[in-house]
Amino acid sequence: GHSDVNKISFSWENPDSSKFVGVKVYKDNQYLATVDKPLNSYTVDGLKADTPYVLKFTSLDSNGFETVGVTKTFRTSVDPKTIPPGPVSSFTAQPTDKTVKLVWKKPKDEDLAGFKIFQDGKRIAEIGLEEEFTVKNLEPLTEYNFGVVAVDKDKNDSSAVNLSVKTLEENDDIPPHVPSNVFAKPSNGALIASWDKVSDKDLAGYNVYVDGKKINSNLISSTNFTIKNLENDRKYKVQVQAVDLSGNASELSSPVFGTPDINTIPLVESKYNLQDVSDGVGNQFWQLWPFLAWYLGIPLSFYVIYKFKQVYLP
Repeated sequence: GHSDVNKISFSWENPDSSKFVGVKVYKDNQYLATVDKPLNSYTVDGLKADTPYVLKFTSLDSNGFETVGVTKTFRTSVDPKTIPPGPVSSFTAQPTDKTVKLVWKKPKDEDLAGFKIFQDGKRIAEIGLEEEFTVKNLEPLTEYNFGVVAVDKDKNDSSAVNLSVKTLEENDDIPPHVPSNVFAKPSNGALIASWDKVSDKDLAGYNVYVDGKKINSNLISSTNFTIKNLENDRKYKVQVQAVDLSGNASELSSPVFGTPDINTIPLVESKYNLQDVSDGVGNQFWQLWPFLAWYLGIPLSFYVIYKFKQVYLP
């Protein structure tokens, strides 16, 4: 006998007896057919794939006598169209803060069509024969479960291969805002740069550029910076850049130009504040006051009121 997907074929040797007239065929104890001599083969068809069947063959003689016969069990073949592909192998994940790249090796299967990708049990993609897929728009520091299923051309699915992976800490690659309202106030041999505070919450500080070159070694935390050792009467281009805690830098601000001037008040290295100015010094400060008020950005009227309250009010 020979088993196929939906049929079983048999052949046999007929007995020599002159009384022999044919062979009766039964399937699962139900009569199917009588094969008259000299024929010696028969095919049972219309069967289910991958299923056992009990077949019985009996000899029939001219008097109508039937032998006990031979009983055999056959199993039909598995339908290749229903055989699923094998699972993927070497399944790994490469997480970033908001993505996970899945990589695997495909199974050896001649009619492989592609793969289904699952995230936390939900199918999120069907792809062709590529052996990688990047899942996007994920949350940082979050655990996800990913699965890959191989699919063949007859739409049979392999068993799933799964992997749990945690995304990384948030990676900030967005630069801060560009500083605005930059000024370069002239002084003798120097320029005093100032600008508006940048609103970014993760701001780390600022860099100052003169004629396109960064001149500070450490980030500047305030919104002003004195550029020293410049030539008087020469025009300099000043720009400011904001930097965040992840090291992202903004574009340089629109350039402003300043020209140091010998006729301006010279820079005095000063740690004075309003209290020092008020308490320490009496009259000599009135001569220096215009410079200090300008240098420290303290309006004169504010100082006068402060002094007045201190001296004249109880």
